[in-house]
Amino acid sequence: MARATQLIYLLLCFCSYALLSQGNNSSTDEHALLSFKFMLSSGQSSLLASWNMSSHYCSWPGVVCSSRHPDRVVALNLGSFNLSGHISPFLGNLSFLRKLVLCENQLIGQIPLELGHLGRLQVLNMSQNHLEGSIPKTLGGCRKLKKLDLHDNQLQGSFGSVYKGELNAQEGGSTNLVAVKVLKLQTPKALKSFTAECEALRNMRHRNLVKIHTICSSIDTMGNDFRAIVYDFMPNGSLESWLHPDINCLAEQRYLNLLERVTILLDVAYALDHLHCHGPEPVVHCDIKSSNVLLDADMVAHVGDFGLAKVLVQGSSLLQQSASSMGFRGTIGYAAPEYGAGNMVSTHGDIYSYGILVLETITGNRPTDSRYRQGLDLREHVDLSLHDRTMDAVDTRLLVDLENELHTIGDSSYNRKIDCIVSLLSLGVSCTQELPSQRMPTESIIKELLAIKDSLLREQRT
Repeated sequence: MARATQLIYLLLCFCSYALLSQGNNSSTDEHALLSFKFMLSSGQSSLLASWNMSSHYCSWPGVVCSSRHPDRVVALNLGSFNLSGHISPFLGNLSFLRKLVLCENQLIGQIPLELGHLGRLQVLNMSQNHLEGSIPKTLGGCRKLKKLDLHDNQLQGSFGSVYKGELNAQEGGSTNLVAVKVLKLQTPKALKSFTAECEALRNMRHRNLVKIHTICSSIDTMGNDFRAIVYDFMPNGSLESWLHPDINCLAEQRYLNLLERVTILLDVAYALDHLHCHGPEPVVHCDIKSSNVLLDADMVAHVGDFGLAKVLVQGSSLLQQSASSMGFRGTIGYAAPEYGAGNMVSTHGDIYSYGILVLETITGNRPTDSRYRQGLDLREHVDLSLHDRTMDAVDTRLLVDLENELHTIGDSSYNRKIDCIVSLLSLGVSCTQELPSQRMPTESIIKELLAIKDSLLREQRT
């Protein structure tokens, strides 16, 4: 029986190769998709019934093609398609593919080595199947890979074998869920400075910091240096994705209520307090922003991405000259104004970025929105609104939520929630003062947020 299965598998591989050999470059993607279908035992199921020559492959279920290159496949979203069988190695010919999702199916066999040819691949999710064998080392060739999910399979070996790292991603026959950030090695001293910083941060442990499992250092299939960081995977994504949901996404739009926003901001404040005051050495993150605040399964916030972090000397929070050659630190819109005058880093700079994060979380507006290119920035807009028209600056989704509750919670409770919003906006403005010395320290920020959260919880209990 096993030998018969093997012969059928080899026959399907031969048929797949024959398909590809008949086409030219313009039909490579179509042939790769048909090869994938033919190697599935459920290839004729209703979900893939339309995968045939009667329609263009870009219209097939689960297939997404590029807007710039209309005939090139950029995503395969085939999760929960009830697929069974082997994964065709010819998927490695989809050279424009950025996202491959095959989770929650009944796929068997090994992960094809050829997937390592997908140089543009950013997301690979093959979780919850029946895959076996070793995790291919060739995946190290996917230099742009950001998210890799292989949990709930029967894969052997370790994730570290892919990137020459140390993380054992195989426990009890099921791959741990991790996220991988692949570095773009563009600056001359990036390798030494990045490795030194990350090694220092690996010794820091806190509930609200993303756990770094390992730093991966290797050579990719092209002979180039390869560096990556392996983190705990955060299933609820970033704060940015909640504040600014993709309007083109068909999934249910996600929403954070006021208490949830305050709780997340408090988590980030705890993380900064630990970095600045309670670690082995004071650490300045240098890139606090909504995309670097990640949410776990319980919606606990974790600060991540320490690629620009700076360990301060002698525990001082005063401005210090950086020895790094990276120049300007931070992200436009979030970076403290003093960073634009020179490569100076301080804990005060993190407080400024945190204040912008507070304002973004309550207004629902990015600091780089086009509305702020006419002379006012996000901070100035909020500061002016606080004088007489505070609600004009608040996220409309929060306002709608409060208006809907007004009939049930009463005027007094409604007004207390408005007071909490005003306090949050005032906190953001206070943290973004022009002079670094006038910005609130983390201890005062935490005290203020705890009072706001306690007020909201009291309202919830009454």
